[in-house]
Amino acid sequence: MVARINLGRQVSGVLFYNKIKVDNGTATALLCHNLPITPIDGRLDIRRVSEAMRPYLSHPRSRVQDPVFHVSLNPHPKDNLDDGRLLEIAHYYMDHMGFGDQPYVVFRHNDTDRIHLHVISGCIRPDGSHVDLRYYKNRSMALTQEIETKFGLIPAVPGEERKTFEELRKVE
Repeated sequence: MVARINLGRQVSGVLFYNKIKVDNGTATALLCHNLPITPIDGRLDIRRVSEAMRPYLSHPRSRVQDPVFHVSLNPHPKDNLDDGRLLEIAHYYMDHMGFGDQPYVVFRHNDTDRIHLHVISGCIRPDGSHVDLRYYKNRSMALTQEIETKFGLIPAVPGEERKTFEELRKVE
């Protein structure tokens, strides 16, 4: 599994991106965790979600410049995962990255050769403290390897695609 993390300033942009995918039929809203909103038929009211997340994106005592956490969780294309299993993986990932008590939204995308998840959250807690993002890339890499083992997923091997391509290019 590969996780791609982006930190940003505006939640509306990433929510709108996912709304476009939902409207095109290439994504589905699966879950709103710790938010007073529920997806209906895989759709969300993006304005309501954005408003509900506002307290987790700014606070007078916080100095976090990029409070929006957006991660794309990409299992191997051959992993056959239903929505329930995808949600288990999303919860496990977010809990272990320190976002378990934060609100977050989970979207399932099928716009590429693999089904993958987009998870959006805020980094600031209501008391003004923030989720610890020190070494988040290293922690995320270790966590995705742990998820592969725990959930029986096909491991992501760095450079696997490139090796195959190089073998096809050899001339004898």
